[in-house]
Amino acid sequence: MINNDDTFGYLLSDSLTEKERIFKLSKAVINEQDELVIRLLVNADDYDKYLNDELRAKVNAIVKGMIPEDVDFHVVYIKTETTEKYLTQKIQEFFYEESTLIFGKIKDAKVSIEINYGTVEIKIGVTPDVYGYLLECKYDYKLASFLGEFVMEEVEIEFYRVHDDNAEHKGLRKIKTVGAVRPSVRLVDIRVNVNILGAVAKKPMYICDATKKEHESISLCGKVKDVKELQSKAGKIFFKAIIDDSTGSVGLLCFPRFPSQIEAVRSYLIPDVEVCVEGELKMDERSGSYNLFTRKLAQVQIDYSSINTDVVYNEAPEYYSTITPAKYIETEQSDLFVDDSELPEMLKGTIVVFDLETTGLVPSTGKIIEIGAVKMVDGVIKETFSTLINPLEHIPEEASNINHIYDKDVVGAPEFKEVVPDFYKFCQGAVLCGHNVGFDIGFLTYHAKKEFYNFDHQSIDTLDMAKRILKRESRNKLENLCKEFGINLDNAHRALFDTIATAKVLKKLAQLSEK
Repeated sequence: MINNDDTFGYLLSDSLTEKERIFKLSKAVINEQDELVIRLLVNADDYDKYLNDELRAKVNAIVKGMIPEDVDFHVVYIKTETTEKYLTQKIQEFFYEESTLIFGKIKDAKVSIEINYGTVEIKIGVTPDVYGYLLECKYDYKLASFLGEFVMEEVEIEFYRVHDDNAEHKGLRKIKTVGAVRPSVRLVDIRVNVNILGAVAKKPMYICDATKKEHESISLCGKVKDVKELQSKAGKIFFKAIIDDSTGSVGLLCFPRFPSQIEAVRSYLIPDVEVCVEGELKMDERSGSYNLFTRKLAQVQIDYSSINTDVVYNEAPEYYSTITPAKYIETEQSDLFVDDSELPEMLKGTIVVFDLETTGLVPSTGKIIEIGAVKMVDGVIKETFSTLINPLEHIPEEASNINHIYDKDVVGAPEFKEVVPDFYKFCQGAVLCGHNVGFDIGFLTYHAKKEFYNFDHQSIDTLDMAKRILKRESRNKLENLCKEFGINLDNAHRALFDTIATAKVLKKLAQLSEK
């Protein structure tokens, strides 16, 4: 096994050019096929820019020269990105796998994270009864080592007593507080009726949460189905089954060692019986599915009322942090309703007219690369919201030919996850509007929900309005309507300019609808 120390990193880096030095050793382990599996971390940006087949081949050649000739190996490249959300999730996973008792006390702890160049500083406030135990068992070192396997930076951990918070941090610079860790580890309430193999000690996770990665030690529960009693080539009896907890299902493999254990498993591991299983969760590389290798097994009663798969979405932030709206001033607005006619009903209140530029036509494969929006209050444009967005991937030429946004334009632009909280705040309490708005809302909601923001606003489609009010199926493109209504459409297919034009089209259509 290769140790996670400076030696491997030095030997690898020494054989690479400066541009190619994008790797950090996560860990190296021997798998069940006696192969050496070397896991290398690569920053997301570097992964997309530099990790090509040529560099992979070069790394393989370097590794081959480091290890004995009779050792089979393969290198796994893991794309990683250091974010507060990712780190807080990993902290929770660490304590769940380490100790159910400590996890129960740590899951609501206050976590402060500062991400610097080359280092991540994490401070965790805990109660005095937990503080001493964590230090005595060297959990600061253990947690730092664990997180170091998932991020490029060096990780520093500090535990502090919550009632000494002010004293402990006096004189330190202020750190952004993440707050309680989002419940990425959700647990099911069970009552153990019979311990079949050992004594289950961990509370089971939701299967849908667990089956996103491998776990060395995890507890899952569910109703048994598809049980098979099999025999290995060596003549040993083992059991295969599937368990389902209503959030998902997972394969189960149980290898009892003694005749009494075989009889116990045979008696209880039967269809429709509820069980809790503690063991190692591993992915089958051929099928991509997960199997739980049983260490402990109990017949239980599952409290299904404790299972809640509803997504908890974020609320609008108190302040703008990345993109701040700008005031919009245009003299022609004052002349829009010079006839003193009553404001059309549909224009009353707040409307956000928005437009997106994307890398493709399908949300699941395309990325948002620009958001442009204007906020109208009672028919008057008050503010604009505009930003380019870095998709962290190449913008296809066919997309650039339409929106005139190229890779060089988004260098240094914020990512979507940095922009979406501000745009959600901008849209708070508003009706959303766009020309063929279904396309834009589809992209927005798909990507926003990944960041736990739900744009479930009411919407207005000026394309549908034009068809209905003008009573025609053709010549309803934004360009056609702007020409017909005498609205300037410079810089077409750039998000902000399209939204300003769309807002003006909305006003004209609203006026026509009430005549």
